[in-house]
This record gives sequence, structure tokens and C-alpha cells, in this order.
Amino acid sequence: MTRAMNITIEVSSNCQAKCPGCIRHDVLNTETGVFSNPPKNINLSVEVHNKLIDEIKGKVSHLTYDGSFSDSPLHPDFLELIEYSASKLKGWFSFTGLNDLTISTNGSYKSPAFWKELGQILHKHLPYKHHVMFDLDGIDNKTQNMYRIGTNYDKIIENAEAFISGGGRAIWKMIPFDFNEELEERAKVLAEQHGFKYFQRNRIQRVESKAVVLALSKKAGQLDKVVSEDNELSVVSNKDIDIQVSKAESIIKDIKIDKNLDMFENLENARESIGVVCKWKKENNYQISHDGSVWRCCWLNSAYQYKTRQNIGNRENWEQFMSKYDNDWNNLHSHSFRDIISHDFFTKDLENSFSNKYDDKVNPKLKVCTEKCSKLNLETTNRNNR
Repeated sequence: MTRAMNITIEVSSNCQAKCPGCIRHDVLNTETGVFSNPPKNINLSVEVHNKLIDEIKGKVSHLTYDGSFSDSPLHPDFLELIEYSASKLKGWFSFTGLNDLTISTNGSYKSPAFWKELGQILHKHLPYKHHVMFDLDGIDNKTQNMYRIGTNYDKIIENAEAFISGGGRAIWKMIPFDFNEELEERAKVLAEQHGFKYFQRNRIQRVESKAVVLALSKKAGQLDKVVSEDNELSVVSNKDIDIQVSKAESIIKDIKIDKNLDMFENLENARESIGVVCKWKKENNYQISHDGSVWRCCWLNSAYQYKTRQNIGNRENWEQFMSKYDNDWNNLHSHSFRDIISHDFFTKDLENSFSNKYDDKVNPKLKVCTEKCSKLNLETTNRNNR
């Protein structure tokens, strides 16, 4: 029996926010050699989107509109896309049925009328099997813009209320940061007052995802330097950093420090010899990008689409890995979704790479895989222990 799939679709390259941790900043223009903003207005066509939905109906348990670079509702035909997917998935079942259609958004744009119509569409087709997650990391405009730079708290609340008035099920999604820890209880009260179905602040903290890096940098005597040069870590309290370092010290205790290398080079050497746990494969997840390309996860999507200041070091062996494939081998404009996920990349090559070295001639281990899903990562270790 074929396992049900979880599909994440990124339908646009656009986003108006300027969150400091986002991969969309400082994209390299390969023609000029200058880092700037990513290409705008690359939108998945309605035709390709609808063809994908027709292929996956009856086979998908979770459908999410989210991505690596964008905010999905900025797609010019977003309501049409949702009308199609919600209506087609209605009544179709993959074992236990479609559990949820989820949209993740900062919600700080377009009119309340747009959001109310979105609520009406979802309520009509999937009244109890949809959620829109509004990114609210603060409780007013000042705290909201401590991370979600370029968004407007009052506008988000206005749009969320309009969505709810149309029958939509809204979630207040607060990513854990040190600055909003004391805001959580007040945010829960506000979420209830404004009609949100749920309040969520349970994603892994950004600082926790970097716990191993912090522990290793402390061991190498470079902790202060690493923290000061990281946009996210620079706003985290010393107490929280110390907690994460303590959590990860047992993981890195056997890693030997080469004094001739910097901390990140030491970490890369350790990751190269340690295995990878691919969470997205275990859960049968796929990511669709705004240009129609299909990937195993959002991290592969963001590492391959554009060279940025954040990911350029992860791409050193990427072109070599991809060179054996035809152009557009994984693009829905050229191939069916079924043919793409049956490709060697998904069925054997990527997994084989997890046990290889970075310089393997056929399937080199990808640095983005070891950075995000190495067995050295604290979140990977915790996930395996649950």
C-alpha cells in the first residue's frame, strides 16, 4: 500500500517582509556578481498547479501552502488556486482522508475582503480541515517588527479577523524567540479575543537549532565571535545560549578540534563522517517550488534555487551532484509529478549520498543535508528519541 504524501507548495517568489533569518536576502546575481533581492513575480501557473492537484488527490494527507522564499497568498491568482485545490480534495480520501489544508502567511497585505473570501472558500469546501497560520511573533507593532520586519501587527489582526468572519479557522503562530517569551501569555489572551482557533508557540527555537554550532564554538574558544556575527543569535540572551550549549555538549564531546581550522571547518569535518536522518523522506514529504521544480524538502529548494550569502557554502558540491541529470528533470512544466518522484534522485541517489563523503564522484554528500539533518543536530537527536 502506497503511503499518503505530505505536499508543500510554494506558489510565488514574492514576499514583502524582511525577516533577518530568511534565505531570500542577498541573492547573488550570477551575471553581475552583485548580491541583491531575489527575482520577483515568478508565480506557479494556474495550469501547472491544477494539474498537480489532479495528480495528488486521493494520495495526499496534508497539503500546505508555504515555502522557502515567499508568502503564498501574494500569488495574483491565489484565491483561484485555493478554490480549485479545496474543491478537488473535498471528498477524496487517502486512508484516513485529507487531514488538513494549511496556509502559512504573515498576512500583512491585501484587503480584508480578500481574506474574508479566502475564509469563505475554505469553509465551503473543507469546513473542519483547513487552517491559516498567521505569523504573529509580537503583540503590537513594535514587538512584531523585532523579527517580522516590514509587517504591520494591526493589519495582520484586521485581515485575520476578516478571514475568521468568512468562516476561516485561524492559528496565531508565534516562533519562539527570547524577546517574545514574556509575551506568550498575553498573546494567548489576544488570540482568543480575536477569534483564533489555536495559539501555537511550539516550534523549535532558532537558537536551539544552532545548539551544536554554539557548543562546538565554545569548545574552540570562538563562542562570542560566532554569536556576534549571527543576526538571530545576536538578539538572544546569554542565559538562553548557555542552556543550548549545555544541551549539545554531550553530542560534540568526541569531536576533536583542529586548531589550524576555524570552528565551522571543524564542524564540517565532523558532519562529513556522521550520518543523516532525512525527516522529509520518513514522513513522505515533497516541496514544490515557485518555478515548478520538485524537491525532497524546503532546504534543498532554498539551497539550489539561488546563491545567497547564507547558502553559498552549501553549494560547493551541488552542481556536481546535479550534473548527471537532464535539464528540468524535476520540473512540473516538463514532467508529471509521478514521473518526477520516481526519478533516481528520489528513489536512490539522495539517500545513497548520506553515507558518502563530500568529494564522492557520483553522489557526494550534500552540505545542506548535513547542516539541517545531521545526526549531530540537537533537533535530529531529540526527534529520534521521541
